[in-house]
Amino acid sequence: MLSDLHDERTNKRLLVKPAILDRDTIERISTKNLKRIRYADKDPASTSRSTRVEEMTSRQNRSAAQDHQREVPSCRRATSCLGRDQSW
Repeated sequence: MLSDLHDERTNKRLLVKPAILDRDTIERISTKNLKRIRYADKDPASTSRSTRVEEMTSRQNRSAAQDHQREVPSCRRATSCLGRDQSW
């Protein structure tokens, strides 16, 4: 790493310069912030890997949002039907 990594929104320090990027460290930092890490060696493979991870995460988020939008109306219909059919 060339410098410390700070969160883009809060400016909180996430990583200190001689940080070792192990699995636990990578999992606790967002992909957006991971993408902002400046490495001493400009390895194009690591850049392309991080881009692929970011794209996969974006696709998963879009898919989850679409699933949510499809399921919410059907849950509301089911709930309203249950409410009308049952007398407590």
